[in-house]
Amino acid sequence: MDIEEFPGILERSKMQGTPYILDEAQKAWFEKYFPIMSDKDLSKAMGFSYTSVRRFAEKIGITKDRNVMRRRFSKIQKELLESERRKERWCIERKTKIYIPRVKYNNEQLRRRWNAVKKFGYILADDYSDKGGHRYVIYYDQHTTRNKRFEKYSLKYGFTFKKWSDETT
Repeated sequence: MDIEEFPGILERSKMQGTPYILDEAQKAWFEKYFPIMSDKDLSKAMGFSYTSVRRFAEKIGITKDRNVMRRRFSKIQKELLESERRKERWCIERKTKIYIPRVKYNNEQLRRRWNAVKKFGYILADDYSDKGGHRYVIYYDQHTTRNKRFEKYSLKYGFTFKKWSDETT
């Protein structure tokens, strides 16, 4: 995104509680870029503090565009996750403690796994992955409340169901 330079230099105010005065060009620039820029970037561009940015926005009565901010934050989060995954892959010390999911499931698969354990009492295979389990295998035993409909629809998401036996452990 091309950002125009902030027009002019801010004039100090003599009124208490209002440290700066915006002229019309500066106010127009602020109204144009406030909804789509972060407050940190705005404060750098304008040359004053973050709290002054928020104060001006409150006085003018403008707010951030939530969709733009959501997209920006999700992009930042994806970049952070990628860099942390790279560091982990190459055995470089990580700088954050952000959780990096090792096994990717889509939302429906996560729901199915949760329901398998909580509603019906199935046994998840990844609890026993060191003993040969597979992440898409769900086990049942004599205490499991089996549900044919649940099992049928779970097959569409790649899960298989097997009887739990003592040899599995």
